[in-house]
Amino acid sequence: MIRILITVLISINLFCLTFAQDTCENNCGSGTLQEYWDGEVDCVCSLDCAGYGSACCDFYDECFENPSNLEFSDFIGTWNGNITNDQTWSYDDPISIDIESNGGYTVTNNPGGHLVSDSYPGTEEVHYNSSTNILTFQWVLYYHYACGGACYSGVTFQVMEYGDGEMTLFYNNGSGPAPQATSMYLSLDGWFPDLSGDVNEDGFVNVNDVVIAVNIVLGMSPFNELADINGDSIINVQDIILLVNIILWESEPEDVCEDIDGNVYETVWIGEQLWMAENLKVTHYNNGDAITHITNEEHWGSLDEGQYGVYDDEPTNANIYGNIYNWAVIGDIRGICPVGWHVHSDDEYTVLTDFLGGESVAGGKMKEAGLEHWNYDSDQISLEATNESGFTGLPAGHRNTNSGDYIYMGFYGYFWSSTENGSDLAWRRYLLHYSSGVARDTFGKPNGFSIRCLRD
Repeated sequence: MIRILITVLISINLFCLTFAQDTCENNCGSGTLQEYWDGEVDCVCSLDCAGYGSACCDFYDECFENPSNLEFSDFIGTWNGNITNDQTWSYDDPISIDIESNGGYTVTNNPGGHLVSDSYPGTEEVHYNSSTNILTFQWVLYYHYACGGACYSGVTFQVMEYGDGEMTLFYNNGSGPAPQATSMYLSLDGWFPDLSGDVNEDGFVNVNDVVIAVNIVLGMSPFNELADINGDSIINVQDIILLVNIILWESEPEDVCEDIDGNVYETVWIGEQLWMAENLKVTHYNNGDAITHITNEEHWGSLDEGQYGVYDDEPTNANIYGNIYNWAVIGDIRGICPVGWHVHSDDEYTVLTDFLGGESVAGGKMKEAGLEHWNYDSDQISLEATNESGFTGLPAGHRNTNSGDYIYMGFYGYFWSSTENGSDLAWRRYLLHYSSGVARDTFGKPNGFSIRCLRD
């Protein structure tokens, strides 16, 4: 009985293996090129699998990303590595290739004698076909009238991987890459990662790079991806601000929080979260569009249009307490928090209050200490306002959706979350003048509250 069971299991496995080979699922073959030639397997790496997009070769049990948008200039330089062959003429030799801008190349380290002309040294040429992603090394084999002069020999390689100073090449005879035949694994001599902010690529980040970035923003210089510091494919004031930060700080510090208007905010680590320690006061979205500023009480309270106001329309209040925003600014895809930051969710605020001991006591640890801005109900509540978290919560008040008037400054600090509760409501948290706790409820989106941003 056991023998029959084993036989059945073996048959099932063999059937599954055969089915996988016959269908060439995901364009991956399970055998070597020699086994394919001998008819022992049905498929190996094919052009379909390695041509464009994700490429897969089961021979090495690896997947390769066939790069695109390469140019010949990407190959110029000295490449060091190995050239290998896993077939009949097996070898694994070190090799160094100098690829020149004029299309010539020399093999400076070549104990195996690869990719060069024995009879006509110095005739070596290299070509790159961007449409097929093929890199061809060729050289003069002999001269004959049938060739119109020089008769060439050469090797064509599929560029399987390229990036971070590394390159993987598989031999391609026109039917697809065959890593078993000939492969090269090369590293670019002298390569180092792009220096963030080095727009002119001189190895330094300084005011010269800022000038170039400003010219790009003004349309006086062409787009340069090295000036796209935040990687959003748009070069604007936000990138210039980040570039200046890199110069001032010698890097882009994680805890620097600067909005598109140039406002720099204090930040504080609370547990494993990095919070703004001030209320948001930005007046533009991250793409540079202005957020609608409502001064007329009758126009306040949109459900769909992002709006902000300044308490009592007094600019000094914005400097201290930040702006008051309706919820629509949070839902706008243009973004309101600095790049790399976001408006916290209701759950993320719960993480904060839990870390501080729970909602019943967290408020005292989050409120600014002292009586400069808060009007407390009792001395005890004032004493419990320690700000030991560093959050520095302020009583910025509220803008009412019904009347558009400002209320409760000095008594309550309200904070929107990004979490909606239906189409008209969203969750908020708030600090109170009569309690050391943190309150939580949902409120109408057209109302105006403060916003704090949290690091991504």
